Amino acid sequence: MITKTCSVCGEVKPLEEFPIYKTVGEVDYRRTKCDPCYKNYFVEYNAKQENKEARQAQYVEKNWGIPHLTYKLLMEGGCEVCGTTEKLVLDHDHDCCPGKYGCEYCIRGALCSRHNLAEGNLHSNEEEAYALYLYMKRVNKNRKGLKYRANE
Repeated sequence: MITKTCSVCGEVKPLEEFPIYKTVGEVDYRRTKCDPCYKNYFVEYNAKQENKEARQAQYVEKNWGIPHLTYKLLMEGGCEVCGTTEKLVLDHDHDCCPGKYGCEYCIRGALCSRHNLAEGNLHSNEEEAYALYLYMKRVNKNRKGLKYRANE
């Protein structure tokens, strides 16, 4: 009989008491928690998820100084550049509030992490952003590299 030790209760139990979470080829990968411990973990996890919105509301109001409803409306609108609703962050004016968080006066909107990083790297400089736009428009138009253009 093959046994395994539960990572939670520490008991040595038959392998069958550890749920399979994925199978690759003919190999079964089992959880580190036995069935009873996994079920308890799942119940606790679900209880935490129910409190998630309340914790999020507290976090937003404490760190950003805006009502949770305002935050939800910003996030539901998606990224202001591409419209995605994945990996959204609040964009704020770092001249007003340097650092990770802003205030109700400097929040500009919601951006996906990709576009927030791009905006941050441009330091909110509209001229550089426009110059980059013109460059991308030009190079994407002909899609020819330097070596090709040198031979023309």
